[in-house]
Amino acid sequence: MIYKKIKVMSTDDSKRFYRTMYVRSDLNLFQLGVTILSAFNCMFYHMFLFTDKKRSYIDSSWLEDDFAVYSPIWEKSMDYEKCTVKDLTLKSNNTFRLCYDTGDNWEFDIKVYKAEKDFDDDFFGRIIDGKGQSILEDHHHLLWEYLEKGKDIFKDENILDFDPEILEELEHFDEPLNLEEFNSEVEAADSICDDLLEAKKNFFG
Repeated sequence: MIYKKIKVMSTDDSKRFYRTMYVRSDLNLFQLGVTILSAFNCMFYHMFLFTDKKRSYIDSSWLEDDFAVYSPIWEKSMDYEKCTVKDLTLKSNNTFRLCYDTGDNWEFDIKVYKAEKDFDDDFFGRIIDGKGQSILEDHHHLLWEYLEKGKDIFKDENILDFDPEILEELEHFDEPLNLEEFNSEVEAADSICDDLLEAKKNFFG
């Protein structure tokens, strides 16, 4: 099975929060998004979308409220389950963008390398390098403060009022990645896709 090499870089700080990965070349963009977000320990409480030079790639349930109407320079959005990386119009530096949770706005630039590798397997993806720990669901602002102030933020009494589990994740944010642990999440991406599609079917009927 042929795999593409990509680098997924947070727009918050591309040097402190990124993943370098191999991903299966035939994944549709929905599967790719789940695979990438699994590499950041995403809980999938929210939806995600991709954008390239021309349009957005979104869930089919959003197509009636097409985001293109808010940006007339863009072409009509497309269903991300019907597209792959080959369908994208990459920017000049071979990148496109992923946005998770359009309220909290976790944004990642994804660089596509020419390098490909043939693995004797069919997993969706695998992390080979990275920095920064997990997405903090619904607490993006805490990461912004941490990246700006470092551990001094824990001296702020208001910060200490937040969920202790979130604060613990934040405190360990810059520690080296446990690749084995994070890759175990990525290996589950195919079953996560099935669960999300089943939940969508049950919700919309």
